[in-house]
Amino acid sequence: MSREFRINSFKLFSLFFALFPLLGIYASGIQGVSLGDFCLLITAILIMTQKGILFTIPQIYKPLYLYACYGFLITIVSIGIYSWLDVYSVLYELAGKCLYYILLFLSFHFVRRHFFDYYLLRISDVVVLFFFVQYVGSLLGIHLSGIIPLLPLSNEVDTTFFIQHQLESIRFSSLFCEPSHYAQFLCIPTILLLYQEKKAKLRILMYSISMLLSQSANGFAIVVIIGLYYFIFYLRNIVSLKRRILFIFSFLLVGVCLFIYLNEVIGKVLIRFSEISFEGSPGSINGNSSFIRVLRGYILFDEYDWLHKLLGYGWGSIGCYVKMHPETAYLDVTSSLPTYVNSLQYMLLSTGVLGLIMILFTFYKMYSKNTDTAKNMLLVLFILLFSSDVFGGYLAMITFYIAYTEKTTDRISFKEKCFRVHTC
Repeated sequence: MSREFRINSFKLFSLFFALFPLLGIYASGIQGVSLGDFCLLITAILIMTQKGILFTIPQIYKPLYLYACYGFLITIVSIGIYSWLDVYSVLYELAGKCLYYILLFLSFHFVRRHFFDYYLLRISDVVVLFFFVQYVGSLLGIHLSGIIPLLPLSNEVDTTFFIQHQLESIRFSSLFCEPSHYAQFLCIPTILLLYQEKKAKLRILMYSISMLLSQSANGFAIVVIIGLYYFIFYLRNIVSLKRRILFIFSFLLVGVCLFIYLNEVIGKVLIRFSEISFEGSPGSINGNSSFIRVLRGYILFDEYDWLHKLLGYGWGSIGCYVKMHPETAYLDVTSSLPTYVNSLQYMLLSTGVLGLIMILFTFYKMYSKNTDTAKNMLLVLFILLFSSDVFGGYLAMITFYIAYTEKTTDRISFKEKCFRVHTC
C-alpha cells in the first residue's frame, strides 16, 4: 500500500506541475500563494510523510541556488541598512522568491518526467482547442473568456472586471490571462514534440499557428526561435547535398505559406515590434509598452552607484527605490507600471552584476552537453529574459526541470516502477 501511495503521490505532483501555469492564475485564499503553489506544497507534504526520501541539489543547479542564497542574503542586509525600504513589501517579495525556489527544488525530486509529459501534452491539446474555439467564435461575433468567473485571480484584479476586459479585446489567450502567457506555455509542448522520434507534425503546426494568431510579440519571437534552432539542428544531421537543398526549400516554403496565410496577423505583430522607441516618448500605446518592457529598467540601473551596480539592493527594492527617488529619469520617461522591469533588468537591479553572473553561469552549466530539446527551451527562455518577466514564473521553472531531466542519465522509463526519489 505504501508503494502504491508513493507512486500515486508522484503522479499527482507531476499532474499539478503540468497544471501549474493554469493553476497559478488563481488565488488560493492565502496571501501571496497561488492555487498552483498550494497544490504543489500540499502534495509535497504528502510525499514527504513517506520514509526514504532523499534530497540533494543537482550539480548543474548549484550556481542557481547560490544565486538564491545570495539574493536572500543581500535582501536581509539591505533591510538592516536602508531605512527607506518598506520592510513589509520587501519581506513579502522575499517570501515569494523563497517559495519559488523551494518548489523548483521539490520538482527535481518529485516530478516524474514520463507522467509530466503525458499530462502536459493533453492539457496543451485542451488549451489549443479552446483557443481556436475563441478565434472561430470571434469571427461569428461570439466573444469568450477562458477565465473561471467564480475564482479570485492571483494578480488581485477583480475577476469580473478582467473577464470583461478579455471580452472586449481583439487578441486571444485561451485559458490564460494574457496572449504572451499562452505563447510562453505553448512553447514547452511544441519543443517536446519537435524532438520526439515520432513527430506529431499536425499538432506542432497547430500549436505554432495558434501562437501567431494570438498576436503576441512573445509568441512570434518564440515561433521564430524554435524554428531557426530546429532548422540548424536538422540541417547539420543531413549528409546528402540534395536532401539539404530539399529541406531548405521545404522550410522556406512552409515559412512563406504561413506568412501569406497569416499576413494580417503577422503584420500586426511586426508593427508592434517596429514601434519600440529608444527615447521614451513613443507616441503609441504599443511603443510605450515596448519601451517599458525592453529598455526602461536600464535607466534606473544607470543611476545606481558602482557598489549597488555590483551588488544590487535586494529583492523587492525597486518600488521602494523609485518611491524614494521621485526625481529619477526612470519616471520622467513614463510613470506607467513603476515597478515593472524585464527579468534581466530585475536581476541587475536586485542582485547586481554579481547576481547576473551567477545566472549566466547557470545557463552555461545547463546548456553545455545537453540535448537539443533542453537547448532549444533554454534559448527561448534566455532571449525572453530581455523583454519579459519570465524568470520567476512557470516557464523558467519547467524549463529548468526539463533541462535537468534531459541531462540526467537515470531517466525513468514509462513502464519502470520506481519507488525511490532519483537524485543527480
